[in-house]
Amino acid sequence: MQNSTIIRRAMSTLATPFSLRTLAIALSAPLFVFAVGCNSLVRPQLGSSSGSAGGGGTGVQGTIHDDDGGATNAPAAAKLYLGALAPLTTIEHRVASSIAVPVSCPVTLRASASNSQNFVWKGLPVSGNSLSDEPVTGAVAQMSFARAGDYTITAIPLVNGIEAPSQATRLLVHALPYQFRQIQVHIAPERSGASGDGDGLKEQGVSAAATTQTALIEAQESLKLKAMTVPVGFEGMVEWRVDGQIRSDLASSLTLSYSQPGAHLVEGGNGSMEVMVYTVDVPVIRHLGQIPDGQAVTLEAVTSPAGYESRVHWTASTAYGSVSQAAATGASFTVRFDHTYGPDGWQNLAVQAGKSFKFTQKTQSDLGQGGEDGIKQP
Repeated sequence: MQNSTIIRRAMSTLATPFSLRTLAIALSAPLFVFAVGCNSLVRPQLGSSSGSAGGGGTGVQGTIHDDDGGATNAPAAAKLYLGALAPLTTIEHRVASSIAVPVSCPVTLRASASNSQNFVWKGLPVSGNSLSDEPVTGAVAQMSFARAGDYTITAIPLVNGIEAPSQATRLLVHALPYQFRQIQVHIAPERSGASGDGDGLKEQGVSAAATTQTALIEAQESLKLKAMTVPVGFEGMVEWRVDGQIRSDLASSLTLSYSQPGAHLVEGGNGSMEVMVYTVDVPVIRHLGQIPDGQAVTLEAVTSPAGYESRVHWTASTAYGSVSQAAATGASFTVRFDHTYGPDGWQNLAVQAGKSFKFTQKTQSDLGQGGEDGIKQP
């Protein structure tokens, strides 16, 4: 009987604090909901995501130990994606550490993690461009920046309702003092000989209209295109498209190379450039079979498409003896090789036309030994 009384008193003592805590939580819940509702008109809008990511990649994984002492892979840091931002991009792209955006332009960010699709966002701008003093949750955040400046946005995954700061991702946003309608992109090649060179555009303050220019390259040749924006500052935010297909994440430049002739339309933001690719052939070498020693031969280039023969650059070399001219540019090339057989009795010479045609000749001087020659086109 005495033991039963002691037990009832103990249970009564434990129950009282628990009831008070429960009551406190119940009373505070409506106050929290009311606070969110009051700020709903000035807080960033949140919602579900749509579209596809323009970039991929995985974060660095480490090793942690659970309560049982076993090893598990640590989830990678959250990834951030920027929604379409006209006139620079047309689809969603993954972003890394920083972005540049115009003021007063709607900006959409989406966060994603391997173990969570719900996030706490911190540092979001609200009405008057002041920063949010309370975290808000959701997978997508929409915002705009009323004044120019640098802002840090943080997305923290919620795992089972608890913040996971080790997976948090921070993004530095440079809000530049321009309107999105002012932004124009100009594309220029970073190689000599291509038309449409835009050097000095930024210095002169010229408004770069989104007109189509042409760059001419040979097959197997690399072409690096760079983006310049007016106003400056948005170069790293350009989306590149080739023949209508997205080719890269946001970048200030794009490198192209082709093996077949043809025309391609390259777009960067609202700027564009046509790239014409041609190949080179030398049919006369195929007819001759080999280049004779001690006799001048004239070689003629044929391009596909036709009309670029005058741009062909020729080179000639030999392991032994001499060559009349080692290099020239033009539709035809006259060359003479002399004393090209070495002490070992072998001849080793080559003629190259542009980058897409290369002829090598290796023969042995001894009668009956035959030899070999051939045309190699990379």
